[in-house]
Amino acid sequence: MSFQGFGGLYDHWSYYRIQREPGKFGTVKYTDTDNNGFFDLIQYDLDGDTCFEDTVSLIALKINDQQKVITTSGLDYFEFNKLFREVAERNWDKAQQAEALAHAFGLNTNWYAFWKSPRSLQEKYDYGFWLNFYIYNDLKQMAKLMHDTKLIDKLDYAYYTGNWDSLLLCYFIMSKIFSGFLS
Repeated sequence: MSFQGFGGLYDHWSYYRIQREPGKFGTVKYTDTDNNGFFDLIQYDLDGDTCFEDTVSLIALKINDQQKVITTSGLDYFEFNKLFREVAERNWDKAQQAEALAHAFGLNTNWYAFWKSPRSLQEKYDYGFWLNFYIYNDLKQMAKLMHDTKLIDKLDYAYYTGNWDSLLLCYFIMSKIFSGFLS
């Protein structure tokens, strides 16, 4: 099976990789609707049927889409390495916050065991992104099943700002309030 054109396993009769063209591709579309040079609308077609199942507007969520632009051309190796380390660690921290929130909501994250054990800085960067993304989608699916549009907006806000702690704190406070009523 081929993954993004990298080729699959070698078959037993030749030295060529087995190539199979996938029938569908997932798509994430980024749009700058206010023409300020930064993306503010994200659309997802994750099942590859060419219909966007989910759309998130940073403008509607009142998230500032303008971010610092980092000019890497003037960085030497050590400065670039420092920048990558900071970004990778920040990515990993966000994933850990997302996982804590998932546990607070009772979601099983054992499905993602592979991404929970990075062995290098590069894997922290990669696995942090995917763990964060998958948990965000699991939490969002849970909120959709509960028909909780306010929670969906809060999850979108937490994911796109990278601030899961605010939602975790909200959940903690609410659970303490409700546990007082039950006891």
